[in-house]
Amino acid sequence: MLKILVFFMFSMYLAFGTNLIAAENDSARVTYYGGRSAPTFDMAMNTETYRTEYRNVQVPYTERVCTTERRYRQECRTIPGERVCRTEMRTTCQDRRICRPGPQGQPICTVERVCQNVPVQVCHNLPPRNVCQNVPYDEVVCRDVTRYRYETRPFQVLDKRVNARINYVISNHSNLTAMEVEFQADLRGDQLDLRAQDHGASSAIPTCVALARVSAQRQMNGDTLLLTGQVDVALYLASQYRAIIEREALLAPQTLGLARVDFPYEITPESHEIGFYLRLNTVRGMAIDRQLNPNEFRFVKMQNSAYLEISLAQLLGPYYASLRGSPVGMELGVILRPTNTVMNAHQFSNWVKGNFFNFILN
Repeated sequence: MLKILVFFMFSMYLAFGTNLIAAENDSARVTYYGGRSAPTFDMAMNTETYRTEYRNVQVPYTERVCTTERRYRQECRTIPGERVCRTEMRTTCQDRRICRPGPQGQPICTVERVCQNVPVQVCHNLPPRNVCQNVPYDEVVCRDVTRYRYETRPFQVLDKRVNARINYVISNHSNLTAMEVEFQADLRGDQLDLRAQDHGASSAIPTCVALARVSAQRQMNGDTLLLTGQVDVALYLASQYRAIIEREALLAPQTLGLARVDFPYEITPESHEIGFYLRLNTVRGMAIDRQLNPNEFRFVKMQNSAYLEISLAQLLGPYYASLRGSPVGMELGVILRPTNTVMNAHQFSNWVKGNFFNFILN
């Protein structure tokens, strides 16, 4: 089954990765009411994009540092009392009578004072006393110390400002005078998403298909990116545009291995927007199970109908002759793949339809 993207995205990418910080998103909505609305309108959005820069910065940190420091404490002890003696030299004098013979032989006596140093022991008692002194010792001291180191840190800096201006031109091919189609633009950084939502249908099935042809330009002006877009939207009735994958096809009579399938209604999409998948089951098993190349079928659009011709004889090749006259089961898958973007593709469940036929190969 063909899967169609939920919404259209066209993107302008930065040369560097961006991280959006502030005003990174902006959106705009305009509802088109058919004949009651102007066929042209503008949307304006503004955002900012940021990039990550890495810088070396000085960062404080705390480190536990332990060192050995010299300390002193006072220690005291009691010395008991004692008797202390010392020897002192003291001078001792005494008078001496000294006699000498005189001239006539008689003794002549005199008194002389004679002194000499004599050692004398002197003693005294010392009372008990406290003796104190400062005794050194080593102590480990730990402190929290603030240090600084250089680290690489990310910083968000303004990369550019984005100004988006989108112009819509609506072409209403649905012939509806009253409708309600909301067009939404989302600007995320410098990435623009466009989509539409049909609110006019009373049921869950949308009434319209919104096809868009988008062109965009970008221009840098200083630190500002100017993003301009032109969106040409064509609105079609969903039942008309999708008829080939919603309505039944009819198998016409074969002619010499040429299978023809009729589509008895108007086909709006261009021929190159329609693809075909063929699964052919024969009495010998599955003979064909693949998507057909453009040169393997002929699709003709007319004013109010279309038909498809497939040469089964050409596709089966040498097996065609042996399979003639035998029953075959054919599944024809029709794939609708619009060239332009379907802005409300998310409102449709599928873009493929299978048609089943049983016939005798002639």
